[in-house]
Amino acid sequence: MSRRWPLAVVVPVAVCCVTACAGSDSQALMKPVEEVSSAAQATILAVELRTHGRTTAAAATTLAGDMLDEVEAATKDVASKEARSDGERGSQSEVLAAFAAVSTGILHARDAVGADSAKELDGVRAELRDASDRLGGLRERLARESRE
Repeated sequence: MSRRWPLAVVVPVAVCCVTACAGSDSQALMKPVEEVSSAAQATILAVELRTHGRTTAAAATTLAGDMLDEVEAATKDVASKEARSDGERGSQSEVLAAFAAVSTGILHARDAVGADSAKELDGVRAELRDASDRLGGLRERLARESRE
């Protein structure tokens, strides 16, 4: 004897599954985006502390190296996800490009904190803020998409 599920049960369950699947790709990108955003902010703070003589070059360089490792891990995570549509591929490409900008900024910061040049530190801070702002806009868009 086969069991039939009432339509009142099947339809809401199907809608929930489709909705969860649609938002999951944006949600899957959110964690790595948050991690890279935190890495960028931590590096900006280290550069600011170094600019004002509140930390050593060694400490700031170590932090930048650690944050670079975080960005590399998040990049590998996003690159390993399989996109199922053109929209997902586009989002994934945007995230990877934003991660590359943050990574470049962190590399420049790691070099600049050792050079101890105020002008260079200001330039690196601006570069990181721009990359962080770009990532913030992307994070907001992904959050909206995951709620839709």
